[in-house]
Amino acid sequence: MSALPLKAGIPRSMCHVAKCQYAASNVDLEMKEAPNLRYHPFMDDRLSRRCESHVRQLTQLIDDMRSPVRDVPDIDPNDGGTDARALFFLETPGPQAINGYVSRDNCDDTAKNFLGACSEAGLDRKQTALWNVFPFCLPAGRLNPTTSEILSCISHTQAFINAFHQLDVVVFCGNSAKKVMPRLNCGKAIVLETFHTGARSHRVLYQRAHIEMTFHFAAAIVNNSRAPTRA
Repeated sequence: MSALPLKAGIPRSMCHVAKCQYAASNVDLEMKEAPNLRYHPFMDDRLSRRCESHVRQLTQLIDDMRSPVRDVPDIDPNDGGTDARALFFLETPGPQAINGYVSRDNCDDTAKNFLGACSEAGLDRKQTALWNVFPFCLPAGRLNPTTSEILSCISHTQAFINAFHQLDVVVFCGNSAKKVMPRLNCGKAIVLETFHTGARSHRVLYQRAHIEMTFHFAAAIVNNSRAPTRA
């Protein structure tokens, strides 16, 4: 297991589940830059692709987690799915995941910062997948899952990891993700830890720098594993 040194006191993301109102009139120029999931067309496109080969096994795991009282967003089919070489864990679905997806395209700071860190590090989204150690949407008014709730999901998290075919690196982002890190078997993948990509961590210079350094390290691991070997 590899880990870059962390300072104490990693703030968790400020998350809660809220109902989002969809309105086609909200579409603006930002849509041309990123397929933000608050807009119907992109949601509908991804919904029709939730059983594509690279996400089919993960989708089945997600469907098995769901119940009438516990909702779990889908994984984003625009990412690498089970073909990803880098798997990133955050804490719990954010307020925009109620749209239906755990995605870097969601309109919140955590997603935006995650997208920026991946882009800066040169991590192609088809090389990566994004998930949460507590996969369930929290009820309105609750910001974070408890430690016992997070630990109760270890079997779900392990099953998720097991579905990936060629992981080179698994990155645990934030205190909640770090709680389960020692209890999981990531196989031959290198394990890294860093701060959460939420707004509070991103405003602190050394925490943001640590996130960026860790993502660059993850990219180097992925790119090195794909480099051809010399005879």
